[in-house]
Amino acid sequence: MMNYFRKYAAPLIVITGLAFFIWLVVDLSGVTGGGGFASTTTAGKIDGISIDARTYELAVQNATEQQQKQSTTTLGLDDIQRIRDQVWEQYVDQAILQHEYDKRHLTVQSSEIAAAIEQSPPEEVQQAPDFQTNGKFDMDKYHRWLRSPGAAPVIDVLQDRYKDQILQAKLLRQVVTDVFVSPQELWQQYRDDHETVTIDLTAIIGRNAVPDSEA
Repeated sequence: MMNYFRKYAAPLIVITGLAFFIWLVVDLSGVTGGGGFASTTTAGKIDGISIDARTYELAVQNATEQQQKQSTTTLGLDDIQRIRDQVWEQYVDQAILQHEYDKRHLTVQSSEIAAAIEQSPPEEVQQAPDFQTNGKFDMDKYHRWLRSPGAAPVIDVLQDRYKDQILQAKLLRQVVTDVFVSPQELWQQYRDDHETVTIDLTAIIGRNAVPDSEA
């Protein structure tokens, strides 16, 4: 009996391993859309919407590089995982905001974005030495730079940032408006809570007030 098992043990191991490998490939192909191990294109889904894996990984890479520049030590695995979680949370927050924008039909006109860029330069631009005059931010220098060819790539980035900021501001105004209580409503609520009335009651019994002969 032992010789029988020794004889067929090696082929059984090979067959079992091959079957497991085929199952693993088929299973992963179903997850990744049929492309095998290296074809995963989705980092996950938020509210049914797929997040592109390459876009997500690029965001993680940018966030990691920025964090590394600010750190005096090399980032560890825990740090990298924390950054990945933070980037994913940003995607979740953006999806929630976008849902509210769509539900409330909030949009931003290109003229609004242009006015915001022109009138409200970002903090990092105001601190840049190229836009300083006598140690203070020079709006004229900033406006001249906006009209220069070299500003185009930066303006493209600013447009996306200001669009998000304007949408968030509009959403905030709507939310605040929804919970705003007018002075009349406040006065009525105060009266309902504090106003008292004294009432005198007198019981009138019909048979005692009116004789039967006069009924």
